[in-house]
Amino acid sequence: MLEFDPIVFLAHCAVFLCGVMIFDRLLFGPVYRILELRRTRLNIEGEHAGAARRTLDELTETHRREMEKVHRAGARILRDAKERGERDARSHLDAARAGTLAWCEEEKAKLAAMQAAAGSELDGIYDELSAMVEKKLWGGTRS
Repeated sequence: MLEFDPIVFLAHCAVFLCGVMIFDRLLFGPVYRILELRRTRLNIEGEHAGAARRTLDELTETHRREMEKVHRAGARILRDAKERGERDARSHLDAARAGTLAWCEEEKAKLAAMQAAAGSELDGIYDELSAMVEKKLWGGTRS
């Protein structure tokens, strides 16, 4: 039958522990160092990526705020330009109306003067024609 020998058991345990220590030192030790180095590098890159993400978010927010400012300023400039354009157009139209009215008044005055001159000229011609007709018809003036 099987016997249990504690010395053999302890020897096997010692050999096993020595094997584990040798594997740990020679095989797993360098692997653990490489894995730890890789983990450190990944953590550093992750931190850099997080910082870059935060910076990107801040810059995006800054860009959005600046674009809102630009849009508000552009809308204000357009509104001011439209108001100024309407105001200038009204002043130009008022000036053109005033100039046109003044010109019309001058032309009316000229026309009235021409009508008065034509009327007086026609009266003179009418008088001459009347005198000539009387002369032809009656041989002289009838007074």
